[in-house]
Amino acid sequence: MLNKILLSLALISFIAGLIYAPKLLRVYKMINLYKQDKIAFNFINMDKVFQIGPAIPASGEPFVFNKKEFDLPQTYYFDEKDRNLMDALDYYETDGLIVLNNDTILYENYWHNNNQTSQHISWSVAKSFLSALIGIAVQRGQIDSINDPITKYLSDFTNTGYNNVSIKNLLQMSSGIKFNEDYADYNSDINRFGRTISFGTSMREFAKSLKNEKPQGTFNHYVSIDTQMLAMLLQEVTGKTITDNLKDDIWHKIGMEHD
Repeated sequence: MLNKILLSLALISFIAGLIYAPKLLRVYKMINLYKQDKIAFNFINMDKVFQIGPAIPASGEPFVFNKKEFDLPQTYYFDEKDRNLMDALDYYETDGLIVLNNDTILYENYWHNNNQTSQHISWSVAKSFLSALIGIAVQRGQIDSINDPITKYLSDFTNTGYNNVSIKNLLQMSSGIKFNEDYADYNSDINRFGRTISFGTSMREFAKSLKNEKPQGTFNHYVSIDTQMLAMLLQEVTGKTITDNLKDDIWHKIGMEHD
C-alpha cells in the first residue's frame, strides 16, 4: 500500500514538474535578468527569456539613413567638471550609441556583443510608441478626449485604484497609483509584475490589485503599469492588438528596416 502511495506521489510530482517547470524557469530568468554578468546577454536574448508574441514584420520600403563622418567630442561638461566621454560610456555599461542629425547618422557604435542588427529590448522606448498610438486613436475619434477617465472605456476598473484616473494623467505618469519601481528590490511592485508575466498570469488582474496613493495629477511618479493600462485602453477602443496597431500605424509607415 505504501509503495502505491509513494508511486502516486512520484507520478503527481512528475506531472506537476512538467506543467510548472517552464514557468519556474521563466521566473528564475526574471530574477536574474539584471545580474551584472548576464544583463548584456539577456537584453539581446529576451525572446529566449520570455514567451513573445508574433513578430512585427519589417517595412516593405525601409527608410535608409545617410551617413557622414563625425568625431565625437572627447569630453563633456557635467556637475561643474569636464569629464571623459568614453570613460562615461564604459562606466554606464553602454550597449550602443547612435548620434542622428535629421536624416543623417553621424556616429554609430556598439559594445557587449551588440551590433547594427541586434534585437535589443526597447524597455521604456515602447512607452513613447504607445503614447503616439493613443494620440492616433484620439485623432480618429476612437477616444473622445485624453481628459476622459480610463474607466469610461475600461469599466471593470471602476472599483480599483484606477477608478476615474484620466488618460492624460496616465500618459504623464501622474496617476497617483502606489507603485515601487525599484528593480533592485525583490519585493518591489515592478519585480512582482515581472514574476506575474513569467507565470503567464493576468496582467489585467495585477493592475486591479494596485491602490491609489496620491490625488491624480498632483505628483509625477514613474509607474510602468500606467502604460499597461493605456495598452488595454488601445486594444479596447481599436479592437486590435498592440502589435497590429504598431505595425499598421507606425512601424511600416516610418519604414522600419527589421522585424
